[in-house]
Amino acid sequence: MSRKPKLDHRLLAMLRKGAKPAKPVKAKAAPLGPTPERVKKGDIVDGEHRVGTGERWKGARVVSTSPLDRYRRGGAITDIQDRSGKRLAADWKAGAGAAALIGSYGERESTASGEMTDTAAERHHAYVMAMQALGPELSPVIVHVVLLDGSASGWAEARGRRGTGAKVEGMVTLRLALDRLARHYGLTSRGAPDTR
Repeated sequence: MSRKPKLDHRLLAMLRKGAKPAKPVKAKAAPLGPTPERVKKGDIVDGEHRVGTGERWKGARVVSTSPLDRYRRGGAITDIQDRSGKRLAADWKAGAGAAALIGSYGERESTASGEMTDTAAERHHAYVMAMQALGPELSPVIVHVVLLDGSASGWAEARGRRGTGAKVEGMVTLRLALDRLARHYGLTSRGAPDTR
C-alpha cells in the first residue's frame, strides 16, 4: 500500500482551477553594518563618506586597525607619542624590515646585485639608531605594539602579568618608550634628541 502525501486543500483547489500558486515573498535582508561595539570603540565610522571625485557612499568604513591609532583616539597616548611610533614604523618598513616578515608583490627596492638602495639603507640605519636609543628595556614593547600590531596589554601578558596589572604595565611601558622615541627624533619641546 502506497502512501500519498496529503496536499493542502487550498493548494489543491487552486491547482484544479488552473491558478498558479502565489510566489512566496522574499523578505529583504537588512544590510550588514558595523556592530555597535566597533563603532563605540572608534574603529569604524558609520555615515556618509566621500569616494573618489565627489561621489558619496553611505555606510561604514574602517578608520584604522593600528593599535597606535586606537590608543591615540582613546586618549591613551599623545599626538607626539603617536607620531614618534609611526615614524619608527615607517623607517622600519622603508628600510626593508617588513620584507623579512611579509612578501611583497610590488616593486622591490634593491639593486641588480640584490643589495639595498641608498634610501633603504639610510632608513634602516635610522631604525637601528632609534632602537638603540630605546635600549633593551623598552625596545620589546615597541616591537610588539608598533611593528607587529600587538596590544600593550598583550605584551605585558607575555611577560607574565595578568588582568589589570597587564593593562597598566603595558600602557605605562609603551608611553615611556614612545616618549624616549620622541626625544630621539627631536619631536619634544625639550629640544635635542636623546643620545643614550
